[in-house]
This record gives sequence, C-alpha cells and structure tokens, in this order.
Amino acid sequence: MASNQSKYGANRNLWRKLYPIGSPRRAPETVNLVDPNTNVSYSLDLQRTIRHRDYFRIIQATSGSYVSTITTGAYAVGEYDEGLIHFNNTSDASFNYNITFSSTPFVVYTIEASAPAALNQENINVFGFSKTTTSAIVGLSAPFSGTVRYRAAYATSYPATFTSAFTASMIASAGSESVVYVTAYTASYTELPSTPTIFIQSPINTSASGQPDVFLDPDETSFTVTTTNTEFSAPYSGSIDFIAYV
Repeated sequence: MASNQSKYGANRNLWRKLYPIGSPRRAPETVNLVDPNTNVSYSLDLQRTIRHRDYFRIIQATSGSYVSTITTGAYAVGEYDEGLIHFNNTSDASFNYNITFSSTPFVVYTIEASAPAALNQENINVFGFSKTTTSAIVGLSAPFSGTVRYRAAYATSYPATFTSAFTASMIASAGSESVVYVTAYTASYTELPSTPTIFIQSPINTSASGQPDVFLDPDETSFTVTTTNTEFSAPYSGSIDFIAYV
C-alpha cells in the first residue's frame, strides 16, 4: 500500500483510464437511429458535442411522395368599384369610375339619401342610360336632390371575390337579363356558396327610350344560390343588370 502511494500519489492522473486521441474523457455512449421519412440509419455518440440536422421534406408544385400541390383560390378575383353621385334637382348625371375595367362591368344603382331627408325616395326610380369600361350615365324618373350610389363589378368568371375602399371583401355573382314586355322575371346567376344576403338590380336603358317609371321589386323570400325572382310595377321591356352578394 505504501509502495502504491509512493508510486502513484504524486501524479493521480496516472489513475485515469485513457481512450484514443480525439475521444472524450468518458466512455462512448452510442445510440442507433432511423430517419422515419427516408429510412436512413445512423448512429450518434451522446458523449460528444454533435450538431445534428434532421431530414426535411421539400414542398413542390407537383405530385408525388412527400410533396404538396399548390392550388389557387376557389374564386376568381374580380374588379369592383363603388361611389356616390350627387343630384341637385336634376334627373340624370354622368360619372367616371375610380378604375378602368378590363371589360364593361355590370352596374347597379340605389338611392342613398334625399334632401330634404323627409322626401319620399320610393317615388323616384333610378336606371342606367349607358356604360363603358371607364364611365356611365345614370337617370332618374324625376328631378331629384340627393345621393345615388353606384356599384360596378366585372370578373372573368362568377362567383368572384371583390374588394374596394367602400366594401369589405365579399363574394358575388353578377349578370344581365333582357326581357320583353313582362311584369316579372327570374335573374339567373352562377351558383353562390350560400343564399345571397343582398340582391341589387337596375334597368339599363341603352336607347334612352325605356320606361323610367317602372319599379323593380325583388322577392327576398325567393332568394336561392342561383336565382332571384322580381316583379315589375308595370310591363317592362329592356335589359337589367344585377349583382347578388353573399
């Protein structure tokens, strides 16, 4: 015992168990792993400082193993504009859209406010005279002081998603119907994802010889995802633009 102390006591490092150069001071602790995606086997020494990178899937716009397919949205993105037209005891007005449409849009009108406010707005009917990709002319059944709102929409397919500075994002179908001396008609549009909450329509008097005193009354109880029924206050011949909003 004394001889051992004299032999090793002065240098206790001699008691250490040594491993090959480059090995850690502790015995290796090896584990075997298998990558679940690639089925590649490899081993790690948990006693070493190791930087390990996993295998990652590469997302591509094709089909195949571990590949996702990139698809577009369910609806086309349409062009939409909305604005106010002010009347001062006048019965027609021309206006420019805030954008230039790719093709002639469907345009509908509603009376927003009158001056004075007590004026019975139901006695005034609004209709379109003409329209282009940049402007339109709107007419009234009698001189009027107040505000009319126009809404113009165009898309390559319907229904479409529309946004504007006035309106939050919405899904809508738009279209036009031509009728000849009828007192009712059914507007047909491309199927919406649900029953429309708003249906707006306006006669389009392109020849300036229509019937401005005809009132269009949509039947809200008839709203479906593809059709809406409307009655006229008198027999009417001409075109009707409409927009059905979800």
